[in-house]
Amino acid sequence: SLKLKNFERLRSGEWASGYKTAYSNTTQCITDAPSISGPNHASITTGVTAAKHKVIAKGGIIKGNFAEWPLAISRIKQQKETLRIGFYHNWKEDGDFPLAPGILRLKGNDCSNAQLAADKLRNNQLDVVQIFFGLMDGAGHTTGFYPYSKRYREQAQEADRLLGILLDALVERSEFQNEDWLVIVCSDHGGWGRQHSSGNSHCRTTELLISGRNVTPGEIAGVPVTADIGVTLLNHFGISIPELDGQVRGKKPWTPEPGKEKTLCFSLAPFKEQNAVWLIASAGKTELTIRAQKEKNSTSVKVTAVLHKSGKKQVELGPYLASATEPGGWELSFHNNLIILTQFMSDGTFYRTSA
Repeated sequence: SLKLKNFERLRSGEWASGYKTAYSNTTQCITDAPSISGPNHASITTGVTAAKHKVIAKGGIIKGNFAEWPLAISRIKQQKETLRIGFYHNWKEDGDFPLAPGILRLKGNDCSNAQLAADKLRNNQLDVVQIFFGLMDGAGHTTGFYPYSKRYREQAQEADRLLGILLDALVERSEFQNEDWLVIVCSDHGGWGRQHSSGNSHCRTTELLISGRNVTPGEIAGVPVTADIGVTLLNHFGISIPELDGQVRGKKPWTPEPGKEKTLCFSLAPFKEQNAVWLIASAGKTELTIRAQKEKNSTSVKVTAVLHKSGKKQVELGPYLASATEPGGWELSFHNNLIILTQFMSDGTFYRTSA
């Protein structure tokens, strides 16, 4: 499986003493715009949806309503003028966001941006950093948004390396032990095939990590959206704006109700480039690995699912057959210590196995 060591040490809270992390595997794009970067970058940075920021298409940031709904970092700069804030990006359209005077803006490639931001963080020259990485998006559009894509895996590992550079820079600050940092990691969208604009659940679903000294660890309650990031950032600085659409996340964990299922959704990739497909879903320290192998001279797929906990094999689910022509959606549920794996088919039927 793909190992992202810095992502995992952030998720576990092990990246710094005294820090705890909340997470969501089911964070969603905003619902009033396509699952593309412009509208969701705008929601991440402002804390509102497209109905207010007015970014609904590619090239739309320059036309956005940021006079009425400014970026969260601009609000922070306006209320706390002494804070040194940096905004780093590699996508040209992010350069169209208007920033409050005094905010450092830098466009460059992901590697140089991470290193430059890390140097300033380490040397106590920045107090707030917002940085967008684009390398995984580029790989997804080139070879597919899937873990079996070699380039996508490589770029995921590179993004993980850059995350590590930034985390290490924070810890190496001379006054880090006396500071209260909030680290938020999210994506603006998911992906399906080589695109993410179709709006299906695979394109609209992503992850969210929030780590801080005062964060409640564990799975985040409810279904976060990209607009929550800006609101959560503002809350960290004691700024509350009721008119914003997002919610503060990382304060209330998900707790199961008696008799209720907790569901993680993920997808089976289409068989276009190779016969075998690997999928991974995780819940805390539990990881489910699915291997789908297309049967020779057949439309069927042999699916083997293996559940791991803390790195040790616990139980094997399957194998069983599913249709390769209509991959459908997969659902992983935990109910009364029962692991339930379901594939929903396009005709309304489904296959289910449990252990």
